[in-house]
Amino acid sequence: MVSTRRLAVAVAVVVASAIGSRGLHAQDVTFSGTTEACFYTGATACTPTAGPASDLLSLIFTPGTFSDPSSDGMAFIGGADDNWGTVSTNGVATDYDALGEKFVLAITFELPTLIDGQNPATFSTTVTGSVDEGDGGIGIAFDNSSAQTFYFSGPDTPGYFSVYVNPINLTGEGQNQAISGMINVTATPEPATLGLFATGLVGLVPLARRRKKAVA
Repeated sequence: MVSTRRLAVAVAVVVASAIGSRGLHAQDVTFSGTTEACFYTGATACTPTAGPASDLLSLIFTPGTFSDPSSDGMAFIGGADDNWGTVSTNGVATDYDALGEKFVLAITFELPTLIDGQNPATFSTTVTGSVDEGDGGIGIAFDNSSAQTFYFSGPDTPGYFSVYVNPINLTGEGQNQAISGMINVTATPEPATLGLFATGLVGLVPLARRRKKAVA
């Protein structure tokens, strides 16, 4: 006779398999949008605004556009014509005095579509970076913990994604570097899959009662 414990394990295996194949698979999602940014020094943060460029001493930011699909749960952003903007030096030697210069990058998404209740036409996340001058040149290190997590509606199943921005390192005058990074995509279980799990658990209750009576 099959024990309740063995049956429970069997149900768990079936549900895990269903979730893995239907609810938590890596779905392909297209991410597209624009960026803007600003530099600031001191305690009062700046607010990125639309414009052709923003600058700090010899550093210049030029806005970018992006449109990239994910693959296996990841979307990689970066390239000459598909990025989160470009940071460059204007060729003039500048000494940064470690005054706490900051760089605020705002990434505005037009795709994917957010779930109901969080569904404006566009939505944005901001990531702040610290400007630093080292032996190798001028760099911007981003604090990715400030980025938000967004929940979207599809295309296959609901899910959520988070953003990571790579550091910038300009090693010479007159250089430029595209701001790159990655988007991590995670799907969530479908309602039908969760219903399967609940049905399996409920089905164990009468079986356990019958087995208990038989033993008594």
